[in-house]
Amino acid sequence: MRRLLTFLLVLCLIFTAFTGAAILIGRQQPLPERLAMLHLTDCAPPCWIGIVPGVTTLADAAIRAETTYGNSPKYAMKLNAESSALTVEINNRRDFSRVVYINIVADLSGKISTIVFHSYGKENSPNIGELNSILGLPKKLLSGGAVPDTDPRTYFLTFSETNCVYAEIIPFPDIQTTALQYPTLLSFVGSDQCTPLARNTRWQSWHGFKLIYAYTH
Repeated sequence: MRRLLTFLLVLCLIFTAFTGAAILIGRQQPLPERLAMLHLTDCAPPCWIGIVPGVTTLADAAIRAETTYGNSPKYAMKLNAESSALTVEINNRRDFSRVVYINIVADLSGKISTIVFHSYGKENSPNIGELNSILGLPKKLLSGGAVPDTDPRTYFLTFSETNCVYAEIIPFPDIQTTALQYPTLLSFVGSDQCTPLARNTRWQSWHGFKLIYAYTH
């Protein structure tokens, strides 16, 4: 009996070691280009390239963007600054069809309130599986029909308990059957901005990649 228990214990330790090694190897794999160009690993979300919602000013955000992308050999960047917002356009120099737009919005105090990453279609959009390597799997899902002034076709997937990091999905025709895998927008928001969304009582637990119909019926 003792030999059997010893054998099982050794087997469990070996399995744990192999599992840990597999996870470590997976994390060391290079990020896909469409994810790497976003620099999401530079600091912990909802921080982005040193821009922290609720802390960083719009002027400092422009400097951070210029420092990160201004002299990049891989990416071309355009900045469009307004009084309360900054739009960052990033293109892959080898393939200008690969483009992402980041809207950085400030509140009345001049501090950043929201950072929104816009991508269009499968080619430029990091999928949930890719985002999992940085943000983890989604925790909850919410239909836009439960959020005032929101397109009812929209769905929200939150990656944090506070709902300050979430993806928005509109099931366009090209992603109708795999809509939950391809976010249309990825938002990093300050704590004061994510509280109203967190208070919504109609969030559902994440049950994996299913057709939207399975969540709504």
